Amino acid sequence: MRILIVQPGHYCSKTGRLLKSKHKKGLCPSFILPYLAAFFPKNAEITLIDETLQNIDFNIRYDLVGITVMTPQAKRAYEIGQQFRDRKIPVAMGGYHVNLCPEEAENFSDSIIIGEAEPIWDEFMADFLMGSLKKRYTAQKRFDMKSMVLPRFDLINFNQYKAFYGTKVPLETSRGCINKCSYCCTPKVYKGGIIYRPVNEVIEDVKRIIKDGLNIKKPLFVFIDDNLTSCPDRCEELFNALRPLRIKWSGYFSTQVCKQPDLIKLAARSGCFSAFLGLESVNPSALKAANKEFNIKEDYSAFAKLFRDNNIILILGMIVGFPEDYKSVFHDTVHFLNTHGIPVAVMHPLYPFPKTDIYHRLKQEGMLYDEEFWRKIHSPYELFKNSNLGDDSLEGAFENMLSQIMSVRSILKRTWPTKKYFLPLFAYNIALKLMLKKRGIWAFV
Repeated sequence: MRILIVQPGHYCSKTGRLLKSKHKKGLCPSFILPYLAAFFPKNAEITLIDETLQNIDFNIRYDLVGITVMTPQAKRAYEIGQQFRDRKIPVAMGGYHVNLCPEEAENFSDSIIIGEAEPIWDEFMADFLMGSLKKRYTAQKRFDMKSMVLPRFDLINFNQYKAFYGTKVPLETSRGCINKCSYCCTPKVYKGGIIYRPVNEVIEDVKRIIKDGLNIKKPLFVFIDDNLTSCPDRCEELFNALRPLRIKWSGYFSTQVCKQPDLIKLAARSGCFSAFLGLESVNPSALKAANKEFNIKEDYSAFAKLFRDNNIILILGMIVGFPEDYKSVFHDTVHFLNTHGIPVAVMHPLYPFPKTDIYHRLKQEGMLYDEEFWRKIHSPYELFKNSNLGDDSLEGAFENMLSQIMSVRSILKRTWPTKKYFLPLFAYNIALKLMLKKRGIWAFV
């Protein structure tokens, strides 16, 4: 049995070519690819392709091709699916975009999976082995996250991903989110809030990975949960269980947990190396419209100091280009990052995923340039009209903002307060600066 599982690349609208990463060091390997591989029989010959890093050989004869699809990758996913179907190779698709646009995805695959794969996998595999795949498999309930299979990490060459601080190893401890952010598709896909894995099973997976080795030097476990800290009691249980393992890890935090200094201290003692915090915007009107009022008027200087004092690197997630944003938001964002000493910022333009609240709003108000923009090569900076930004292009304003954030002066302001991690964080930001100069904003898509 020969199986191919693909995470498609996506196109750069400027060049019309697929975006490729020239190196893997410091990147986090895909979780979903080795996780899906673990669902197949041990004797299956499985190939995993992350198309941002690898090329697909369409001339190999596979028994099944599985494609996991996010909206920015949809056009490329459909192309891949069609090429294999033209060769009479069955194609199955799943993932966020398939859940958001199932009727569309059915046109480019032999079978689609709606919902989580675990509840329907036995039926899917039985039909596949019989050569009679159904057009659609729909999970009627959420997966309880118990007795999860360990991803086939043996299929990944982790040596290619190692960086000075370690090698990232992705793991999942929960699915879903309690928040209903207008731009986020997670609540549309994982309906019913968060389901947590038993903490003891998470710990067993960590122990197995450490024991098996897998040529992973200095593993840095990345908990890919949408909101790792949504339940403080559960966080306390997880962090206490991690402490004896003496590992390093990172995860996605909520601003709400920053109001509990003892929990941040416990996270540090359990090995927390970095924390991704989704602030999203410095514009209170944008936060309110995005259903993130809880981020308004927080003391971010205190939050940043709390993480610094516990030697946790703070990574702030920011979105610009909300309908409520004016030209001033770009200057205000730079000023905010410098003032509060945010060492690492991950910046994105607003991307209206289909079926999300923000997508429906932009559609109803006639702001979208194309209601099915993902079906063609598209720029994330040119998806809808924002009259508040005037005649300036979002792309130009975004690039100018990044140039200011990546200035040596800004880098020094943001990294010097970290003390312990100043040199590596300064070097990391300088590397981003050089990448911006060489490849432009497309290096950050």
